[in-house]
Amino acid sequence: MNWQDSCEIVLGLLLNGNILPDHVDATRFMPPYDTAVKLLKGGAELAELYDKVGLVPIKSATTAVNMIGDDARSKPGEFIKVLEQAYGREELANTLDRQSKRLRRGDDADLLAIEGAMEQHLNLEHRYETADKIEPFGGAWVKTGYKPLDRHMGGLPKSGLTTVAATTGIGKTTFLVQLAGCMAKRKKKVLIYTLEQTKGQIVQRILETVVGKGEDDSFRQYIKICDEQMNVNELCAEASRICAVEEIGFIGVDFVDLLLSSEETEPSVGHIYRSMAQLAKKSGVPVVLIAQLHRYEGGEPRINNIRWSGLSECVSAMILLLYNPTQTYGIGAKKDSQLPIITDKAWMIVGKSRFGFKEGGVGAIQVDWNSLTGWGTEDSSWRSMTM
Repeated sequence: MNWQDSCEIVLGLLLNGNILPDHVDATRFMPPYDTAVKLLKGGAELAELYDKVGLVPIKSATTAVNMIGDDARSKPGEFIKVLEQAYGREELANTLDRQSKRLRRGDDADLLAIEGAMEQHLNLEHRYETADKIEPFGGAWVKTGYKPLDRHMGGLPKSGLTTVAATTGIGKTTFLVQLAGCMAKRKKKVLIYTLEQTKGQIVQRILETVVGKGEDDSFRQYIKICDEQMNVNELCAEASRICAVEEIGFIGVDFVDLLLSSEETEPSVGHIYRSMAQLAKKSGVPVVLIAQLHRYEGGEPRINNIRWSGLSECVSAMILLLYNPTQTYGIGAKKDSQLPIITDKAWMIVGKSRFGFKEGGVGAIQVDWNSLTGWGTEDSSWRSMTM
């Protein structure tokens, strides 16, 4: 059934009293039927519909519902579903038309938009499932092989976004590389999207910080690196396709500001955070996103120091704030600091965890720090904090 026919039948069912106006979404109807539905939701009488929508659409709806028969009228919910499916096909067709025009202009297609349209509008029957047919969410954490994080948190949030934030020079990229190396040593594939550095620079970081003296470096085959400049839609589409055919341990993105394809505004940055969270949810793969601090004046960094912190806190399953007071280039600890400055030690502050804390609450993981090899992977301890 095409979109217009389904619009006429459902509007006829509304006029006939078989469906209540509150049970349908006016945006699912084509003009002018959408206007008629909005008027009905507002309590309009038939005369007002004739006046503001016109005689022909209302008569067409009445005729259409009379033609389907009493048996069909007794199952109005089925026609709402048919309308949703017809609307979905129309939206998908419009999306494909827009992307075809982009291709003909010589631009790249927005593959994420196509994927989203297909998932949203062609899989409506999967929107709801009974609980007995849903696989339980077994375990909230994915082990990484990075012992401090695994020991004190359980790993990375499964199907969740982890935002890792720090000021310049603290070793955000090094931490991401070390996390990837630990995962790869467990023979789990990792995707790294490096928008700031080249693939060669990332490999150099791996050799400097992950590969020990005389150690086999064959684990590097499990780390896939992409250094192409792309926006968040392109990155999510690429990563989704890879995750669909390969078992990926986690996806690392360095860093959020370079995913912007337009002016940095709250909506544009919000789109990045939401897209990264959706990538994690849909793929079932943890996503680690590197972010910068803003308005940082020393001491332990807090969530509100992250650029656009409200957006990050809203969608992130976990937030890690890297803190090394010996590497902050003049921005030292404050008088009210809870974490002491210790030579060759650094801190990973866990500012948020959607799935709870093994250690009972917000706190920081103390690890060894080496200016050459970065964040320690062995010895660690936990210190509770108030945020």
